[in-house]
Amino acid sequence: MTGDAALVRNYADAVPAALVLLCGVLGNVADEGMEETVDRVSRLCAPGGTLVWTRNRKAPDRVPRVCDWLEALAERRDG
Repeated sequence: MTGDAALVRNYADAVPAALVLLCGVLGNVADEGMEETVDRVSRLCAPGGTLVWTRNRKAPDRVPRVCDWLEALAERRDG
């Protein structure tokens, strides 16, 4: 698939997906929008699917926050 990642219509036939890649994105999202981005992208995964994401570890290191958000999302959806 080739298309603008910001356009939801590009995903209409591809979700739910067994594998979702969020690579090279979070470093370009403002802090204020990062949690919402993680939440929305994680919803593209099928039950039992895998989300692979990347984020640099430069200061400010947002990796722990992203991990916390994903854990909280998983608990809400599983629980």
